[in-house]
Amino acid sequence: MELKDFLASVHAEVEEEMVARAGIENGAAPFAELVFTEIFARHMFERGMTFEPHACRFSATVSEGALRLSGYALSEDIKKLDLFVAVYNGGSMPGVLTELEARAAADQCGRFLNLSAAADLAGRVDETNDAYTLIATIASAWAQIDEVRIHVLTDLCAGLLQIPDIAIGTKMVSVEVVDIERVFNERKDVELQNRYRTLAAFFEEWMKGLRDTSEINGEAPESTFLDDVGGRLADAEEISDFHRCRFASQGALGQLMKIDGYAFDDADGSLSLVAVDFTDSADLLPLSSEESECQFAAVERFAADAIAGRMLSTDVDGEAGRGLAADIVRLRSGITRFRVYLASNRLFNGGAPFGEQTVDGLPVERHVWDAERFHRAAISESGRDDLEVDFRTEDGKGIPALHAGSANGEYQGYLCTISGDMLAAIYERHGSRLLEGNVRSFLSTKGKINAGIQTTLANQPEMFFAYNNGIAATAEAVEFEENSSSIKRAINFQIVNGGQTTASLATAFRDGIDLSEVRVQMKMSVLSPSSAGELVPLIARFANSQN
Repeated sequence: MELKDFLASVHAEVEEEMVARAGIENGAAPFAELVFTEIFARHMFERGMTFEPHACRFSATVSEGALRLSGYALSEDIKKLDLFVAVYNGGSMPGVLTELEARAAADQCGRFLNLSAAADLAGRVDETNDAYTLIATIASAWAQIDEVRIHVLTDLCAGLLQIPDIAIGTKMVSVEVVDIERVFNERKDVELQNRYRTLAAFFEEWMKGLRDTSEINGEAPESTFLDDVGGRLADAEEISDFHRCRFASQGALGQLMKIDGYAFDDADGSLSLVAVDFTDSADLLPLSSEESECQFAAVERFAADAIAGRMLSTDVDGEAGRGLAADIVRLRSGITRFRVYLASNRLFNGGAPFGEQTVDGLPVERHVWDAERFHRAAISESGRDDLEVDFRTEDGKGIPALHAGSANGEYQGYLCTISGDMLAAIYERHGSRLLEGNVRSFLSTKGKINAGIQTTLANQPEMFFAYNNGIAATAEAVEFEENSSSIKRAINFQIVNGGQTTASLATAFRDGIDLSEVRVQMKMSVLSPSSAGELVPLIARFANSQN
């Protein structure tokens, strides 16, 4: 979440609360400033920055000038007092709080405090006023209050703005600005701490289970880890049928080459190669980019030596490695790409892309699955790591979509069109992860090239929309362009009907056929994460059984 998204969520929370209270009280909605103060003061209270807060809007003008208050917090022993004054903008983008605005708000709150302490304000305010109790308390207990602070709360950005203390009689009142950026960063810190605690608990339970299984089976913990992550990658639908294949040796140039497991995907022609990085430690340890680079390079050397036939020599020590190498040579014509997975129980601290890699002209994708990513997949409702598909073209525009219906907040339907080259590129990028399980199984047994589709793509691409039934897809969420009905991004996108169409487009794309004039119709069903697991297989079954 970015700052602008957090700002929008705060404003939405303010609006929702205002509407809810207006409905309950059957009257006018409360001031936005008041609700905003409650939200930010509650945040401060939860972080131990203040006491139990009370929203209390007061605005008046006396001979000395304007007075303003948005809320307060008083310690139980009445020795510490916090006053809140809000500067609420309500803009859609983060704005800037000027020093002049901050000083004005603090001064108005300071005047309120000064008149209350002098017992001058109580006589001017009706006892029914929300602030009367506070005004009377300050007047009677001013002498025993040791510390007073004024907090300027704002949905603007204050940067490093500092406001001087204000003298109220013999006491100095400190002034502090609590802006939208500070609250955003503090909430992110809390979220990160909570996520790490949850991750640490998962890691501890995960490692204990591995050690127990290792002891029962009488094998090394690293071997148990390999089988475990192979199963987890299969459950997450990253790979299909995992096979253990442990091999490590020196390559032709004396450099390390290794492989720990593999899986071939008939649906998209990809060969997944898995390497494990296991550390038998009670602590979560970091995995650097340099270390991961070495692991990836070792696997890619194995693939390169296998394709070149160097692994088939009887001098190579390792029957498992030679067997997989022979399969790679045999399947070479059907392999479309290598997907290399580094599975680790450490925390990957890299972030930079690995760049484009190839082996014998075949593209290589590199994927790091560290402890955090395994944790994300374990706790997700779908059992997978979120798959995000970006539909934007080079000019930043998404795909046109027409809203076609909804059902009780659990379903939203859209009719879309997507270009052939975009759909092919998306399939090339994500492979059979895009395909719902039944569709993937169908493709793997029936083949992926349809002669009729290929003929249309080659000879009449502009007629593809008319001749082809298109595809049906699901997603758990979609994101639209601002002020537009075009979809730019989808989360957990799945093709539930039209897998052969998609795979055929990808085949034509690889063969160099121009797909820029091809248009594919797409029915998009957006389902809530809680219902997706149940509804996606049903939609796939019905979509593939009706004509």
